[in-house]
Amino acid sequence: VTASGLIFLIFLQSHLNVFSQVRLEWAVPYNGTAKMEDEARGIAINNSGFVYVTGQSVNTHSTGNSRDVATVQYSPSGVYQQVRTYNGIYPNSWDAGNAVAVDRSGNVFVAGFTQKSSVDFDLLTIKYSSEDTNSIWGNTYDGYQRYDEAIDNITDDSGNVYVLGNSHDVSIDINVYMIILKYNSQGVLKWVNKYKGQYQAFAKAIALDRSGYVYATGITKDSDVSDF
Repeated sequence: VTASGLIFLIFLQSHLNVFSQVRLEWAVPYNGTAKMEDEARGIAINNSGFVYVTGQSVNTHSTGNSRDVATVQYSPSGVYQQVRTYNGIYPNSWDAGNAVAVDRSGNVFVAGFTQKSSVDFDLLTIKYSSEDTNSIWGNTYDGYQRYDEAIDNITDDSGNVYVLGNSHDVSIDINVYMIILKYNSQGVLKWVNKYKGQYQAFAKAIALDRSGYVYATGITKDSDVSDF
């Protein structure tokens, strides 16, 4: 993020020789309609080399400015193609995309959070068509009516998406759960798994092997000691 609030995407190219010089191919900015602070948080590339960058962008609406999910598409040569935005139901809400993934069919999956009230944020997952800015489906997950956030996501060969995130339960001494959600290609929630350890667990990244097993990593906190 620059001082003027621009999201920058930089493409570098190098040869296999580790001693070769890295060459800047292109760098492009994106600025939301409010011309304020914008931030990129996740990136993915499809099989044709198109680049998708997701994050948050300040946009101007009839009710004022709000932080919206913004997912920008660029061609392999860095030419801007289109932007997919999401503005939540809460007035002047804070919404953001933290991760983006692309499946074998080119569909785009964005995971992050959306503000539902002044004290409640829900985990957000959106599936977009590969052809335009229209969403195919969008789902929210509210664990304990406080703060839920997607951190990472990944797709499999069948078009399912696995979303890793955090869910805060303030009713029990501020417990934080690491959670994994599986949605099928139609957006139906198939299962949810939670892990907390003794006190708190914070999600960081997710992976999937060829047999369909899901792996998640993060931080677990027991008392005042953090482990991974």
